Amino acid sequence: MVVVLVLALGALTAYADHRSRVDEGRALDACRGQLHDAAVSSDLQMMAVATTTHGPLASTRKAPSGLAGLMSRSARELLPQVVHADDVCRAVSVRPWHFSLKTRLHVSSAYAAALTAKLQAIATGGHTSYVGDATLRRLRQDADLVEFGGHS
Repeated sequence: MVVVLVLALGALTAYADHRSRVDEGRALDACRGQLHDAAVSSDLQMMAVATTTHGPLASTRKAPSGLAGLMSRSARELLPQVVHADDVCRAVSVRPWHFSLKTRLHVSSAYAAALTAKLQAIATGGHTSYVGDATLRRLRQDADLVEFGGHS
C-alpha cells in the first residue's frame, strides 16, 4: 500500500513538474519571440539610418541633427517595442531545477536588457553607435537570436 502511494505521489509530482515546464517553455518562447521581433526591427531601422544617411554626426543637446539626430529619433521610436520585449522576458519565471530553460531565460534577459540600454543611450544622446557593438553582438549570439545582416 505504501509503495502504491509513493508511486502515485511520484507520478503526480512528475506530471505537475512536466506541466510547469511546458508552461515555462511557452512563456519563454513568447519572450524570445517578442525579443526577436524587437531585435529585427531595431536592426532594420537603425542599420537603414546608419547606411543611407550622409551628413554630420555632430549635434547639440537642443537640436540633434544629421545622423545622430536620425539615430536618436529612430531609437525613440523603437524603444516601446524593445522595452515591452524586455518586460515580457522579466516576467518569465522558471523553476531553478529546469536548468536548460533557466539558461535560455538568463541569456535572453541579458540581451533584452542590453538592447534596451543601448537604444535608451542612443535615444537620449544620439552619440552612441548601434553598429559594431561587440558586447551586444556577443549577448545576442549567446541568446541564439538570428542577426539581421550580420550586425547587432
